Amino acid sequence: MRRLGCAARGDGLGDGLAATGSAATGSAATGSEATGSEATGWGDGPAHSSSPSPGRAREGEGEGKGSGSSSLPPPPSTLPLIIEEFFIVVYEDPLVKKELPKKFADYLDGKEPAKVYLRAADCGPRLWTVEVLFDGQGRMYLDKGWEKFAIAHGVDFGWFVHFKYEGDDVLTVKVFDGTMCRRYYYSDDEDTDDESDDDVKPCIHPL
Repeated sequence: MRRLGCAARGDGLGDGLAATGSAATGSAATGSEATGSEATGWGDGPAHSSSPSPGRAREGEGEGKGSGSSSLPPPPSTLPLIIEEFFIVVYEDPLVKKELPKKFADYLDGKEPAKVYLRAADCGPRLWTVEVLFDGQGRMYLDKGWEKFAIAHGVDFGWFVHFKYEGDDVLTVKVFDGTMCRRYYYSDDEDTDDESDDDVKPCIHPL
């Protein structure tokens, strides 16, 4: 501040030096502005092209991350469809032949059994022999022998009968009544033939 004051009060030489210093200061300021413009990358010229703007840098990073993290979903399984469990709803007379789902019939295509063996779940080893009927149009029915099984297990209108295919033509059966609750059964003895309808009785659950 004192040097500027001396220049203002000096002779012509001092005025010239002050003017020259002022011009130099202005040039330096201009150079500083130019340098600052180049440093930030917002000015024109090579500085702008060699140093991309922050916005461009972020766009580049985003594109890189997106392309690097993108992946295709895994292909669906090519394993064959296996129908092991299904159910039927008793909409009509519970004692007449019962049609099984077509998908299960398709699963047995080429190895249609003449008979299947029904076993009440959790009711011992007894097997109920039921003849199977195929109508030639891909439909499969439980025929002769189903009536005996239905009577012994009290199957009624509106009930659900759940089947699980165990292989070797054996189907494990669970019966659900009209309240949508499962019915449990027990056998009077360990006899495994199906000559009598009296050896399978409802099992009452304790409360």
